[in-house]
Amino acid sequence: MLPTSSPPQLSDHLFERPAAAGAPAPAAPCGLDLVSLNIQRGRDHGLPPYPAWRQHCGFDRPTSFDDLKTVFDNSSLSRISKIYKNVDDIDLYTGALAENPNGRLLSPTLTCLIADQFLRLKIGDRFWYETSDETVGFTVEQLAEIRKTTLAGVICANEDLLDQAQPRVMEALSATNPLVDCMELPQPSFDPWQEITPETATKKPSKKPKKSKKTKKSPSKKP
Repeated sequence: MLPTSSPPQLSDHLFERPAAAGAPAPAAPCGLDLVSLNIQRGRDHGLPPYPAWRQHCGFDRPTSFDDLKTVFDNSSLSRISKIYKNVDDIDLYTGALAENPNGRLLSPTLTCLIADQFLRLKIGDRFWYETSDETVGFTVEQLAEIRKTTLAGVICANEDLLDQAQPRVMEALSATNPLVDCMELPQPSFDPWQEITPETATKKPSKKPKKSKKTKKSPSKKP
């Protein structure tokens, strides 16, 4: 039930392993590792049991431990059926971590809940940059420029000594993510934010004066 991708140093610090047989009982009445705290948080907030969240996400709601044979691995199901008397007693955190991820990073229920949470954070923010509210939103032209922004472009624009970067800068170099010149990365333009006034509508863009080439003076001849 522990994340297999976590390094041992991290998982050993955050997740307590079950005590070996014959080991002295812990002094605290309950665990104080991350798993124990997350389970307790769910109970403090009165979260519905794990099967209810399966149903909320559009999956089949288990009504018995047998219904979880295709959802949990055998080891997790065996331990969970010994800890909980009824399938409706399973805590959300326990059940969501026990689900088979089916090749993904997160289990189906966790994927559903995290995606739903981020969607609500997005549409619930009246100042989200893609809002359709014309009083605070951007124009179509402004949004087009904003969407040109990439982390690689931001780094290139702020680093004087950097000439190249891969477009997906947080991913390793590869045939589909090669190094490119910083000048080739898209950069947003601020033109759509320029206010149109009678002065700016008729004013031509100013050109920078060309630097004149310095000519060497010939030494003057003495009479």
